[in-house]
Amino acid sequence: MPIELAQDPRGWAIMTKSRPGRIARGAAILSAALISGLFGLTGPSQAQTGSQFTDAERNSVLARHNQERQAVGVPPLVWSNQLAADAQAWATLGTGNHSDPNNGQRPADQGESLYEAWGTPMPPRDSIARDAAAWWADEKQYYNADPNKKIDPAHAVNDPAPAKRTNFYRWGHYTQMVWSSTKEIGCGIKQGAPKPNGWFVVCRYRTAGNIAGQTPYPPGQTPPPAERMATVTGEDVDVYNVKNEPDGAGRVIGILRVGQQVQLVGSCEPESWCQVTGRNVPGGNGWVWGHLKF
Repeated sequence: MPIELAQDPRGWAIMTKSRPGRIARGAAILSAALISGLFGLTGPSQAQTGSQFTDAERNSVLARHNQERQAVGVPPLVWSNQLAADAQAWATLGTGNHSDPNNGQRPADQGESLYEAWGTPMPPRDSIARDAAAWWADEKQYYNADPNKKIDPAHAVNDPAPAKRTNFYRWGHYTQMVWSSTKEIGCGIKQGAPKPNGWFVVCRYRTAGNIAGQTPYPPGQTPPPAERMATVTGEDVDVYNVKNEPDGAGRVIGILRVGQQVQLVGSCEPESWCQVTGRNVPGGNGWVWGHLKF
């Protein structure tokens, strides 16, 4: 049975068991709300990120995830506006609880991590998203120290003392961050939930990690090489259906916005034509000129 847990500011575990039958291939078995003592303000429009996350919050969370993924040699994640919209819809409800795929509250192929923060007075918002990712990543120390690295609900131990917890109770957020088959992330944020002086952060992942009996990447094997990624910088850039040279025959098929991430196809040099792919790219594949940082 998958188990969701939360942690209050004193470090005590609050355990909530879910319904039976939620361990399934392609479905996450763990995602949790971690609670510190921090706060902030409301979010912007959803035009750029798909949610109430700001561009800076998106970039911060994505960068920390990809930093952890690069450290273990797994491909980076890309931001999904669809996942962000799904995450925002759940965050807006402000329950402080996990969505249940058995009740249709989230698709079975989406994983979920939660973070709550509250305090009096409310600190500025600008740390909330960054702190959520940092808190999840901090579980790496426990994963590295735990010899039982498979997701193993049968032998996982939950205990009010954090030092006595084992398996995914100690490091499940971190393993979702670096799960090799996960490709996308999107997050949402809600002010005033689940406490009036609090924040509620929801991140969704596709495909879900933390599958029973598996590890983030095959143990004893070389992790797959990271894909070469690029971030749009400076200004928005047109996407063409073909390399638009030398006679200008290319057709504009869409726009990449500043801060969006794409995967490079083949070789690419700064201030040149580069072929890009990924969910952010209109039609999934195209050519851009410059304005990429990689």
